[in-house]
Amino acid sequence: MHKPNLPTLSNALIGYGEAQASAEKTLQYLHATINKAHETEKIIEELLETND
Repeated sequence: MHKPNLPTLSNALIGYGEAQASAEKTLQYLHATINKAHETEKIIEELLETND
């Protein structure tokens, strides 16, 4: 049976963990961006209503 290369496996797991953390941060950023877009949309709607 092939013996796994532990440093390579360790580095792969570290890289996977870093990628996962980066993806989580990206997801949080996207959620924040979407929330800001919704807030902006509400403000625009209110401004349009007051201009009618």
